[in-house]
Amino acid sequence: MSQAVAQTSSDSNNQADKLIKQGEKLRDSLQLQAALKKFEEALSIARKNKNKAFEGKALNNIGNVYADLNQAQQAISYYQQGLEVAKATDNTDLEARILSNIGLTYRDSGDSKRALEYCNKALTVARRSGNHETEALAFKGLGAVAITSDIGKGIEYIEQALVAVRKANGTGDDRLRQRNLEVTILMSMGGLYYGIGVGGGLTQTDVTPSQAPGKLIDRSLEYYQQAAVIAKETGDSLQQGKALSGMGSVYNIRSEFAEAIKSYEQALEIFKKSDGLQLQVRDTLSSLAEVYVNWNNKDKAISYYQQALAINQAIPTNTPVNTFVINTQQGLIQVNIANAYADTSKYEQAIKFYEQAITTLKTSLNKTGSITTSNLTEQFLLQNNKLLANQGIKVSYIKLCVSYRVLGQNEASNKACKDASSQTASTPETPPKKTSKELEEAQQSLASAQSVGNRSLEANALAKIGNAYADLGEKDRAWEYLQKAIKLAREYPLFEYFVLFQAGSFQEKQQQSDLAINYYKQAAASASKRNQKLEEANIYSHLGTLYHTRKNLPEATTALYNAIKVFESIRVDLTDKNQISIFETQAQVYSLLQQVLVSQNKYQEALEVSERGRARAFINLLAARQSQNKSNLPEILPPTLKDIQKIAKQQNATFVEYSISKNKSDIYIWVVKPTGQIEFKQVDINSNTPLKDIVVTALDSIGATRGLTVVAPEKKQPQANATQKLQALHQLLIAPIAQHLPKNPNEKVIFVPQNELFLIPFPALQDNQGKYLVEKHTILTSPSIQLLQLTYERRLSSSQGALVVGNPIMPSIKVRAGQPPQQLVSLPFAEKEAREIATILNTKPLIGKEATKPQVKQLMGQARIIHLATHGLLDDFGLGIPGAIALAPSSTNLTKAQQNNDGLLTASEILNMKLNADLVVLSACQTGQGTLTGDGVIGLSRSLIAAGTKSVVVSLWSVDDASTKILMTEFYRQMQKNPDKGAALRQAMLTTMKQYPNPEHWAAFTLIGESI
Repeated sequence: MSQAVAQTSSDSNNQADKLIKQGEKLRDSLQLQAALKKFEEALSIARKNKNKAFEGKALNNIGNVYADLNQAQQAISYYQQGLEVAKATDNTDLEARILSNIGLTYRDSGDSKRALEYCNKALTVARRSGNHETEALAFKGLGAVAITSDIGKGIEYIEQALVAVRKANGTGDDRLRQRNLEVTILMSMGGLYYGIGVGGGLTQTDVTPSQAPGKLIDRSLEYYQQAAVIAKETGDSLQQGKALSGMGSVYNIRSEFAEAIKSYEQALEIFKKSDGLQLQVRDTLSSLAEVYVNWNNKDKAISYYQQALAINQAIPTNTPVNTFVINTQQGLIQVNIANAYADTSKYEQAIKFYEQAITTLKTSLNKTGSITTSNLTEQFLLQNNKLLANQGIKVSYIKLCVSYRVLGQNEASNKACKDASSQTASTPETPPKKTSKELEEAQQSLASAQSVGNRSLEANALAKIGNAYADLGEKDRAWEYLQKAIKLAREYPLFEYFVLFQAGSFQEKQQQSDLAINYYKQAAASASKRNQKLEEANIYSHLGTLYHTRKNLPEATTALYNAIKVFESIRVDLTDKNQISIFETQAQVYSLLQQVLVSQNKYQEALEVSERGRARAFINLLAARQSQNKSNLPEILPPTLKDIQKIAKQQNATFVEYSISKNKSDIYIWVVKPTGQIEFKQVDINSNTPLKDIVVTALDSIGATRGLTVVAPEKKQPQANATQKLQALHQLLIAPIAQHLPKNPNEKVIFVPQNELFLIPFPALQDNQGKYLVEKHTILTSPSIQLLQLTYERRLSSSQGALVVGNPIMPSIKVRAGQPPQQLVSLPFAEKEAREIATILNTKPLIGKEATKPQVKQLMGQARIIHLATHGLLDDFGLGIPGAIALAPSSTNLTKAQQNNDGLLTASEILNMKLNADLVVLSACQTGQGTLTGDGVIGLSRSLIAAGTKSVVVSLWSVDDASTKILMTEFYRQMQKNPDKGAALRQAMLTTMKQYPNPEHWAAFTLIGESI
């Protein structure tokens, strides 16, 4: 051979060697197609030059890529070609490597017998060659095959692989390769011991019965640490990052969160520097988020989960299974984000992500029907991710059920609970003879948790099984499962509070109150430790109820105060509508605490609690609106007794606050005088008729009409027993405290009702002598005493002038779904009313077609007095807070959706306006009504005060517009003489009463807010 030819051959061999090394690096970074191209080029060069050494290497590497791509037949074909080359050249090192690779490929294809056969052949060849590196590879292969059936044997093989590779003493590239193999084996050992230690589907007894999980975790950390050191020395950044991630997992499980974050952040930095490692970046971001969840820093966790979500969306996929796995991870990350939002009481955001997760996971699962694969690894990924997806859906439905219930949206909550019940995550265990739907579902949850190695969910499921057995009357079996759950939850405490609460509930049902109380206390402490505030508050509430049942009033007081304290510590990031709803779920705690305090004769303390539980959502809303710093809203503390007395003096008014006991049998009444004197009366309702029905019957008796007016309503006639009904309400609500009310009719009395008592027209209540309350007192109402403090602190209105609207061209609305819109009936007397009032206020009214919604909205922001003589509606029309004001439609060039609501100024829209009005009068149909909530502030009046109005006059029912005209014009005449709105409204009622004696005509209007 000439020198030139030899030189060319040498160059080609160098090129082949270079291509193989490039391909190996590409394969390590998971760029499989690019790696395959390099290996194929190397194979072509080697065959052209008849270089068997490089040909064998190239064939082995091509087989490796096809194995990575889950193309087993292609992989084995290339391995067999390489095996022939290795045998022909007596290259025992290559022969042993390829035999191991063939064995592993058969393992992945589910052929364990042939896998073991080839791995044993590999070990025989490796030992014959005396090459410790190939011996280590053979042991590693044997371990990988054996681990699926005999974990102890598998670990023994891998430990032998580690011993063998450490005997290898190559130099240069050989040494580098051997060190990299050592890292790979160390990583395998770290992962195995970690999995055994946390119980990821493996059992400790498979290794060494005497070893506790904590010891196994410690060994896992040692292996990962060794791997990280060697990988750094060899420059294998991918393995170094993986080892650091492994260390992070161990630190996290050991609750060493700072160390976990440090390890994960180092791994993340490494992964981000390399191309094609989006999977590792995503998983590390998710792991960091998990650490922050465990460390109770949910905001930081959400940030990392959001980053992981964005990375996951950008990961390319090359097989249907891979696509399914990526989509499943997308849904599971969304579940984790939702969980973090729920844990921080941001339930609206949580609901959004739970619903996204359900959609993502269901869509992903629906596409798996067409996926087929013979590859064992792919089959495992497919089945495991199906389980994870189903589990994610079920968890999402359960959490949706809870989140909607917290927000008071019971219909949506019930639907989510029903969906959770119908969602199955896995094949259930064979149920025992005595079974129930709840038991089967709990067993499904247990199977699912065990299949993915989630010990926390396993404890949760065991508790549910115990609960189900208790419901079936199998007490011993129930307690057996609950004890298992408690033991497991102590070690994996994510749901410990739930498990302990279930144990307490079981013992309570067995009349073992002392045991129940002990478990409830432990449950509350566990919830507190994990910052599960809502659960902690509910547990304290339950504990307080149990103490109350046992007549242990001091302990009940302590527990209920604890519940309230935790409830109030939750800075709920919700819309106003949901703040109302969430408060309704908590209102019963305030009611029960009042009952407990009254039973101990602590009447003044009970008043503090009564006021503390009133209009909290509305007060939070007002505080937010009045705050200059929107990013750091002030904490509005509930008023103390001294605060309440100060407000009474400030208002120069007598407060009468009502509260209905939790059992609905009593009404508590407090009278707070401007002098600071406080009186209390407890009144027995003494009726089999619910209080709300008593109130409604009284309203019906005076002919008060309720309902939406799209045509002229049929007029109700006052009943002969009207006086009796009004006197009965007076006897119940006023007579017990009449002696404490001011004698001077010009002195203000501010009623603070609760629930159905908001419907009561206090001015119309009659004493035994036939005198109406309005004849004896100047009457106002307020949802709470503290609310008056907030409206009092508002600056005097800088706006000037008045806005008067009367009888707009009425819009058409849909009264019922599926029916065409109907136009609201015209109000001719409202037009006359508006013209007269406009004259008194020296302004020009907006009448008919002039009173369009855009025009009225614009002028509302500039007016000091706003008078709206038009229809007020109660429905929310799907737009949020109930309530709307009817104005003239503004245009016909609108979308269909806009046309349906054109002309309606909704409570939700008003809430977002900036008003500076001293007074808004809604001289309209039943604008003071709406959905009665525990929060106590309703619809339009709520929105107007929140938007900046100091005082609002609203009506409790639809009033004849002729009598309304008289009352309203007289109201403004009186205000011209005396700016005291309460006094003006009283005089207007007395004047109207002379022409229209029936209270239906004059008692509907109520003043909410400031009188001056």
